[in-house]
Amino acid sequence: MRQYWRDLAALEKWTRESPHMEWWKSFHKDPKGTTFWHEAYFLRGGIDSVYVAGGAPVGMQRFAPRIAAHGPMSTARMRARPTEAYPQG
Repeated sequence: MRQYWRDLAALEKWTRESPHMEWWKSFHKDPKGTTFWHEAYFLRGGIDSVYVAGGAPVGMQRFAPRIAAHGPMSTARMRARPTEAYPQG
């Protein structure tokens, strides 16, 4: 599935509402053999990728450094923040 969002704020709002929030909590308790991943590409640079309950590495997980998405890295906004420091060409 491919989705396009107006901006990060719109995506964040959707993730915190029903039915998405209930599905996400249920998925984390028991993925039932399902693998989830998302890769977000920002127009001003930067990429955010999350892989949950996967087996063999897929997508960017095959070559990019891995950082656990917990604590301060638990949201896309926080994971994307380091890219904001780079000058835009």
